[in-house]
Amino acid sequence: MPSKRRHVGSGNVGGNKKNRDMKIIFVNILIIIKWIWDFFCDKVKQDFWGFINILILFISIILIYEQLHIQSQSNVVQTLNSISEKWDSEQMMQARSNTCTNWIRIYSDSSKNVNKDSLFDFFADRNTQMVALYMEHIGLFYKIGAVTREDIWEIKSWEVENYYNIFKIFIEEERAKYNDKNFYRNFEHLYKAMQVENKRQGSPFDPPTIKELKEFCAGEIDLKNSK
Repeated sequence: MPSKRRHVGSGNVGGNKKNRDMKIIFVNILIIIKWIWDFFCDKVKQDFWGFINILILFISIILIYEQLHIQSQSNVVQTLNSISEKWDSEQMMQARSNTCTNWIRIYSDSSKNVNKDSLFDFFADRNTQMVALYMEHIGLFYKIGAVTREDIWEIKSWEVENYYNIFKIFIEEERAKYNDKNFYRNFEHLYKAMQVENKRQGSPFDPPTIKELKEFCAGEIDLKNSK
């Protein structure tokens, strides 16, 4: 019982402190508003037309900013539409289906011991390279700020995460073989960004298992066959 009374008492103190802080913030806001009002009033008294020119300049800056913001949003929408259209194109859907079919064939017997020659042949295939390069390009769009992490998470996180884990072994093998840490670097950064966003959004962010990747691939194949 004493501990509960102490807990309640500390909560009331916290509530009172919060109320005092809010009052202080409110008073400061009123002071700033009054200062701005007095400043403009003084400017009007001193130089009316000068004040008007400053006001026009200020409004123009706001309008230009809004226009740039609208244009920026329009560019993002166009980029996202371009990403989706290419991903759903007939050529890309065929490449996705072939990639997943070949990957399932490699992992048909064992999920642990993969023949490296089979893996090399898998990634040497034009269809696989098309899918991997597509993801690399999205990673580049994200890197330069053409799209945000949230944008990609909304429309492509499922595909990014699964295909990265499908390609991960080969990417690591090639990096070690040629001592090139930049091999599909943008794709990797994009995958990590999706993991961060998953955590922020409260979604699962553990890498998919082999079984889950096979289910994903089966879905990609069925999607192409249903078209």
